[in-house]
Amino acid sequence: MRIDRVEEFAIGQSVFAQVGDVLQGAFPGYPQDRPYFKARPHFRYLAWDGETLAGHMGVDHRVIRVGDEPLAIFGVIDLCVAPRYQHRSLATRMLRLLEALARDTQRDAIVLFADDHRLYAANGYQGIETPCAWMMIDDHRTLGITTRSLGDSMMVKPISLSRWPDGAVDLLGYLF
Repeated sequence: MRIDRVEEFAIGQSVFAQVGDVLQGAFPGYPQDRPYFKARPHFRYLAWDGETLAGHMGVDHRVIRVGDEPLAIFGVIDLCVAPRYQHRSLATRMLRLLEALARDTQRDAIVLFADDHRLYAANGYQGIETPCAWMMIDDHRTLGITTRSLGDSMMVKPISLSRWPDGAVDLLGYLF
């Protein structure tokens, strides 16, 4: 099984079709007409079994603000593994590749939003409960900016930080 890191602009239509299939299988209600939910990620990790897509992780690269502190982060988007490839540590392998890239490029942290924390907690991510500001997007339309708590769905893994800073989070963009 190989895992490729691919910039979004370099992915062809046939691969996007497989990405869409994996995403729709993993997330009920995922759009049928595109391989992304709100906006395209900057790059993706794609796990392959020969010519079959086995797993996917989109990644956003941006600066966010926590309190008064700007942080350079990677944001994990739509990490999933096709059912027949689950329980083979594929998701963990993709997370570890991203963590290595974050260390090599001096990112401050990796951020994600998840309902089920088990995989991420097992990989050293911690839950953060704080107000968050983000740009609301629906079906290619900006609806405005909102600020509210997302409960315990936000998880972070500090990379170059000794600890996650205190304060509200401004995602300076959409909720990935």
